[in-house]
Amino acid sequence: MIAPVVGDNYPIGENWVMDIDQTRRQNLHQICQQLTDGNQQKLADLLDRAQSLVNRYLNEKPIGSRFARYVEERLGLDKGALDAPPGTAGGDMVLLHHYLVSKEMAQVAADLEKLDPEVREQIAVMVHTLVANKRRSDRSAGKRGELISIPRLEADA
Repeated sequence: MIAPVVGDNYPIGENWVMDIDQTRRQNLHQICQQLTDGNQQKLADLLDRAQSLVNRYLNEKPIGSRFARYVEERLGLDKGALDAPPGTAGGDMVLLHHYLVSKEMAQVAADLEKLDPEVREQIAVMVHTLVANKRRSDRSAGKRGELISIPRLEADA
């Protein structure tokens, strides 16, 4: 028996219950539209699966828990996102040069493009240095069995 999914996004007063497979399929359609403008081949590439398999999942093949969790992990979505009420699965993710990133990071990339090339290069060097230092710190802390914290940089207003 497939468990029904009921949520706040469903019309009040209507007896509309969608089974989990229909919910997952509708959310996968939404994700495909949001991330790839409906291009199944691009979605297949993101999922590292054949386009024919993605097409079958989008149209008739039942979407089981294993594939749903794989999609969520592969696309950086929260666990259970495909099981959420339709219209909420895509989250704040966008496709930027074949990478799935948050809308916030896409805005950062757009802002960087507005800067002079020399300034962008300086920022890139700073980011690469911070990442390299964090990796060294993570390896050192991992050897000592310590928990690792990531410092947050606050943006100027």
